[in-house]
Amino acid sequence: MQPHTTTVTKASPRFTLEERFAFGRFNLREIAALAGVSLGKVYGDVREGRLETFTHGRQRFATGPTAQRYLRGQP
Repeated sequence: MQPHTTTVTKASPRFTLEERFAFGRFNLREIAALAGVSLGKVYGDVREGRLETFTHGRQRFATGPTAQRYLRGQP
């Protein structure tokens, strides 16, 4: 007899990039990829106050509007 196992799948809704910029959040790795820069550069910008972030658990995020301003080079 095989042991009983349960597979849990987490449904993740799909949002467009525009919707995420308007209402979502981005982790720093995503911001670095969108900006075409290294993760270290993004962390440096966070330290220097150029990108406002928040933490959720152990991960750091920027809100969609904040990420969009950062990617546009606006303060």
